[in-house]
Amino acid sequence: ELGVPVMAQVGHSAERMPSEMGRPIHIDDVALYFPELKFVASHTGWPWVEELIAVAWKHRNVFIGCAAHAPRYWDPKLVQFVNSRGVGKVMWGTDYPILLHKDSLAQVRKLELKPAAREALKKDDLDLVDEADVEHASVKDLIAQIETQGDSDPLFEAKVTVMGEF
Repeated sequence: ELGVPVMAQVGHSAERMPSEMGRPIHIDDVALYFPELKFVASHTGWPWVEELIAVAWKHRNVFIGCAAHAPRYWDPKLVQFVNSRGVGKVMWGTDYPILLHKDSLAQVRKLELKPAAREALKKDDLDLVDEADVEHASVKDLIAQIETQGDSDPLFEAKVTVMGEF
């Protein structure tokens, strides 16, 4: 109704608590019942990466967020998805200060990504946020800022959060 995406932890819980509710398959019913709701399943869904890929592929309104998982540790199936039918369905993020932006971007550059896949990771037009309601710099501008200034801008994380973890 408000056009705001929902973002949730998907995958195991690192804390001493049950992880079952982090299973990606639980998003399936929500995506079916609320097809206009944009859903970002954050943290790659590990150890159920393939399950999350299947749910994101099935639903046009489900996206995968990669915050808090260093790109060098992304599951090979996720990298394959980013490079193929998942172009435009996976978003780069850091969960700063868990990962430093500059380090994470350097790791993304080391992945064997096709140019279209690499560009899609940093695009800000995935139709997650109504840009008429939110003012923000483009992702490319923010990435350029990181590459020149590093993680020194205290407002950077706020900008990334407003853009839907991107």
